[in-house]
Amino acid sequence: MKIYKKSSTASSRLWVCSLFPLLGLSLFTNAQQASQGNTTVFGGAEITVFGAHNFVTGGGGAQPGIVKTIRTSPFGVLKFGAAATQTAANDANHVDGYVSKIGNSAFTFPTGSGTDLRTLSISAPSTPTAQVTVAWFKGNPGTVSDPSDAETHSVTSLDGPLISVSQAGFWDWIPVTGSFSGLTVTASIPDLTTFATAANLRLAGWDGTQWINLSSAANATGNTEGSTITGTIPATGTISALAIGSITTPLPVTLVSFNAQKSGVGSEAAAALLYWTTSTETNSDHFDIERSENGRNWANIGKVISNGESTKILSYSFKDIQPISGENLYRLRMVDKDGTFAYSRIQSVTFDGTNSDMSVYPNPSVDKLFIRDYSTVKDISVSNLNGISVYKSLSFASGNGFVDLASLSQGIYVVKITRINGTLSTHKIVVRK
Repeated sequence: MKIYKKSSTASSRLWVCSLFPLLGLSLFTNAQQASQGNTTVFGGAEITVFGAHNFVTGGGGAQPGIVKTIRTSPFGVLKFGAAATQTAANDANHVDGYVSKIGNSAFTFPTGSGTDLRTLSISAPSTPTAQVTVAWFKGNPGTVSDPSDAETHSVTSLDGPLISVSQAGFWDWIPVTGSFSGLTVTASIPDLTTFATAANLRLAGWDGTQWINLSSAANATGNTEGSTITGTIPATGTISALAIGSITTPLPVTLVSFNAQKSGVGSEAAAALLYWTTSTETNSDHFDIERSENGRNWANIGKVISNGESTKILSYSFKDIQPISGENLYRLRMVDKDGTFAYSRIQSVTFDGTNSDMSVYPNPSVDKLFIRDYSTVKDISVSNLNGISVYKSLSFASGNGFVDLASLSQGIYVVKITRINGTLSTHKIVVRK
């Protein structure tokens, strides 16, 4: 009989080697009252926790706090007994692989990818002998093989009202014994800001041939990292995987990164350089670049046409040559050809005292005078040097951000700007024809 050794420190160790069937497989079992630190569970083996497992950083291994189980069949399992509990799971401390739970108590499976915790919580099963095994797999369910049934789960095989399934990853769901009909399942959401809005997200279950909707209504708490979504295991059929779907078409792009930084050295004017990359684009039309100084009022300061259709990494950039003095907040509005859109995360660049008075530009002007940060303008007026008003606008913030100078004669004019916060500024401009 072969004995598997544990790779980390443990408290109250009790090693028991015995044959144990799991999904029809004979395997060796390592049992212990409680544990902490690093553990590797070999293929075809399992470690059972009867007390409490604390996912703390510890031990001398290369993966502090990570319990790694072999994912290929026959895979390893960290099993929790009927009274067992787990605490302190996070991105650096969790199970990289399969977790099993026995009993009729509610439980949160601390499963993840080794760098990313992706929990799955269940309500209490109806029978004390119930057992279910769970693992998180990162990547497209249509291309990443599910080792428990040795197949992939196509993201195009969908039952209404689902229109799409996220390619961020899926949970392998293995009901070993007992009934799970009516069980409530709550999943931890990865970053899905470029997949669907929270209102359109649904928990999806693979029934052997297609993804079906498990959420009776919208219940996602958000579409950002760490939000949650809930569904119910159906009374009929067998669910073998869980993922997150949407009842609308996917958003136009998968955004890999979005960054902003200062640009311009020496005599070059201060500017903000925005750059981003996408990994996939479907029916994408363009990116609107939006800026704000308070995170509430946003102004569109530019537009970049997207590739439209792509499955490779593409890079884009935009330079804001008129940043405001102080903090500049930037976001991308990613727009589909049918008008569907999503926002990126917000990036920030701060300029302390921009290089010149650029509240109005260009100067000299010909036919249009643009007003920087026009969303903060209450009203604006233009007068000639004799004090005669030639232009006046109220509620300028709701306009298009520029003054039409086409009807003015060549000469020098005075522009007065009153902002919503009460500040008043005066600028001399030259109009040329």
